[in-house]
Amino acid sequence: MIELRVTFETAKLAQEKEFKEFDNCTHFYSPDGVLMSNDYKFSKFGCLAPRQEVLKQWLREKYHLYVRVAVNSITTYFPMIELAEVGGTQLAGPAYDKNYRTYEAALEIGLREALKLIKIPE
Repeated sequence: MIELRVTFETAKLAQEKEFKEFDNCTHFYSPDGVLMSNDYKFSKFGCLAPRQEVLKQWLREKYHLYVRVAVNSITTYFPMIELAEVGGTQLAGPAYDKNYRTYEAALEIGLREALKLIKIPE
């Protein structure tokens, strides 16, 4: 099973949305986007680099946002974002026109778009 880390762009967005799952992250990105092991000690100037599944779980548990990947054919995938509410689950994210060649690429876009839906009070 492939467990990819989110990209630097997604990691920065997750940090803006207050993702702080230190116990579930073994790597972080330096300020210039270099992936580093926590052996170098997390810097307050960097951002955590979670695996895609860790961020997916955090979105589900904290914000009730479910990121799913649907299949168009044997070789194409697209992300879907659903919001679970009291009255039922409904599509929360934008409709995606683009297909991706891998599950992981579609998941990455879905995670990033789900993070954009989160409103943090100032």
